Amino acid sequence: MTPENIKNQYDFLDSLHISGWLWELIRRNEKYKALIRELSLQIKDTPLNAERFLTLGTWELKLDTLNVRTREILSILQNEFGIKPNTSVARSCNCSRHYLLADVKFPEDDRAMLVGFPYPETAYREFCHPPVIHGAKPVAAAKIGSKALEALEKGDNDQFNQYCFKMINKISPSLDIENTLYVGISLNAKKEDLKAQLERLIDEHVKTPKSARFYPAKWKYGLIIRDIRNYSSAKKTPTFGEISGLLASTYPEDNNLTDEKNITNYYKTVETLISSGFKSHMYL
Repeated sequence: MTPENIKNQYDFLDSLHISGWLWELIRRNEKYKALIRELSLQIKDTPLNAERFLTLGTWELKLDTLNVRTREILSILQNEFGIKPNTSVARSCNCSRHYLLADVKFPEDDRAMLVGFPYPETAYREFCHPPVIHGAKPVAAAKIGSKALEALEKGDNDQFNQYCFKMINKISPSLDIENTLYVGISLNAKKEDLKAQLERLIDEHVKTPKSARFYPAKWKYGLIIRDIRNYSSAKKTPTFGEISGLLASTYPEDNNLTDEKNITNYYKTVETLISSGFKSHMYL
């Protein structure tokens, strides 16, 4: 691998946000790669059944209609990796080749849709519709739909309560619902008033910030080192010293790359993040 190849393949990481970084870590996880391979066999030519709730945009897969192993895989993808099916992918879009596509059917209204699970071979910059990673954002929001309001006006409390329960799950940025603060915001209020109120709520309720730290520059080097070691075409895996020389010539402005100990530490850090450490940067 030449310095030019390294820059072309990895310099996009310099401006990547945490959602993108999570994907770059998850897609290199061996368990995730194995799950996607197995899922492709499980759902081949088999539509997934789902059910809609009170609004068109609220739906869930009906896990009880799937075979046991498919249920297990989908649960692991969401609960362990935060990967949810992406509904923005169409067979005709450029992004479709980057997703394992599955047809989803809604028996109650005879409609269908397409969802996709991201292939691990795809870098974040290649997506036109990025992966949906539940837990990558600390804040989620949604408005109450018209059908829920109609149920409230009709006095159909059961239907309205069902909607509210599903909405709480939908807008919770964490699968840990008890650790979520739900806030109602008046859309008629002034922005400056909202900001002041929200700051007070955050100060009052958010006591302990996450200890996980974000080091994109070091992670970038770690990914390069790991990929060179894992995907080298040479019969012998390059040493950390050899990789140090290559990176030092690629990024001469960073003196840390001349130290083989730093190279080793960058590699170990990224290996930890990929195996399970990425979870410390998620809100699962």
